[in-house]
Amino acid sequence: MITKKQETLAQELYQSLKEKFPEIEPIGLIESPADPDSTWLNIVVPDDEDREIEILEFAAEQATDILLDQDEHFSVMTDLYSVEIEFPHVKGLLSGDREKKYHNLHQAIGNLIRSRNAGRMGGMSAGRPGSLVMFCHLRSLDFAQTEIPRLIKRMNADEKVIIRWDQHGYPFKWDRREPHLYPPTGDGAV
Repeated sequence: MITKKQETLAQELYQSLKEKFPEIEPIGLIESPADPDSTWLNIVVPDDEDREIEILEFAAEQATDILLDQDEHFSVMTDLYSVEIEFPHVKGLLSGDREKKYHNLHQAIGNLIRSRNAGRMGGMSAGRPGSLVMFCHLRSLDFAQTEIPRLIKRMNADEKVIIRWDQHGYPFKWDRREPHLYPPTGDGAV
């Protein structure tokens, strides 16, 4: 639960950010789902990665001052969605042509995201047993729901893909998330 003190401090934090970066816009204030002692100030930032980094660095300095002076922990979060692209049926080690296939797909998704200024591509790693996961941060869920599955289908027509997302970088919890399966099934279940 957000206290009056946290609301006041969040407003002051937002005002200091807005004075230096007039292009930002507020989304809202929430208690961190990961830590009830932390508060997230969610903002919209411009579609410029360098400017976003500058904003978040300044925000971190301001949030540190609040922590030291007021003993309240704030994080400033941007409007990006964290997206996981899971290939659930990748069995065994990747090598040779299989490794190249997924490496090329990872590059193609990254190129698509960059060409549309839709966010940032992250890394790729082993997921749950027998699966491979690619990570990215996107400005739009529509992009995650339409453009990425379209590209994957074009490159791997018979591959099942699970796409999960969460806003503001909150870590995924496998047991709490309803996955989004592409291609879609009748009931949406995996």
